[in-house]
Amino acid sequence: SDAGDISRKILFKSVNYKPKQVERACDELESRGFVQLHAGFFKKDWSSISITDEGIDVIEPEED
Repeated sequence: SDAGDISRKILFKSVNYKPKQVERACDELESRGFVQLHAGFFKKDWSSISITDEGIDVIEPEED
């Protein structure tokens, strides 16, 4: 199955990404059995969210 590869490659990478969009996409992945995430996990200032087999990697925006 390709599920592992797919889940590792999905990146939400935009400073303007809306948490609800990310949440919906994650719900979609969950429903396909790719990943398990929990609602309320997202913060609107996250700039990059990478879903892996182990869970979720978050890259916070760098502060100057």
